[in-house]
Amino acid sequence: MKEERGHPDLSPIDLSQSLINKIYDRLVDAIATDRLQPGARLNQRELAETLNVSRQPVSHALHRLKASGLAIEAGAKGLVVAPIDRARLIDLYDLRAEIEGLVVERAANNIATGQCDETEIKALKALLAFGNKITKTTPVADCIEADVSFHRCLSRLAASDVITETINPLWPHFRRLMGRVLMQGTHRKTSWLGHRHITEAILAGDAPEARRLMKDHIQEAKIFILDKIQPH
Repeated sequence: MKEERGHPDLSPIDLSQSLINKIYDRLVDAIATDRLQPGARLNQRELAETLNVSRQPVSHALHRLKASGLAIEAGAKGLVVAPIDRARLIDLYDLRAEIEGLVVERAANNIATGQCDETEIKALKALLAFGNKITKTTPVADCIEADVSFHRCLSRLAASDVITETINPLWPHFRRLMGRVLMQGTHRKTSWLGHRHITEAILAGDAPEARRLMKDHIQEAKIFILDKIQPH
């Protein structure tokens, strides 16, 4: 009898998955910084040539983009970058305010009870220092990355896998909306001033104040977009 090796119920690892993730992240960044604007055609062949990769991983990345809601089918044009829907924008910000309000509340409580990793606290302070140096000439992509890193650092301080798993699928949309805000140079300092006040409340272990400041911070960003930037 032939010996059966391995685990037949497990599929082989897709070694191209890391490339798919990189292509997907590159497309999300291009959408967030308006290099790929709403309505822009997402042609598999053209993207593969531009990114100097084969068409298969681009196809997988485009499927992910469509599944996330950042791309839609548009008749003869095929797949295009999705427009920013006003009602969806409001819902995303309102949901984010509730989730991240809980994040900073948990983070502040963990600080107060001595349950936080000192490495993460140092990382948070380093991000604040970087944010304070951002100017109108700082590349938008760098501004978005710093903003995302700040909020993800807070999630790690909250130490909740459930919260992280819930918010992770929404980050592509949040990155896009952050880009809309941070492309307006006047709001960059305002945003990081808000981050500093939130951090101060967290490090003081003041959970209610941290939650209030975070919800106000996110609502201000929502109002800024609705008032200053017309969705496509």
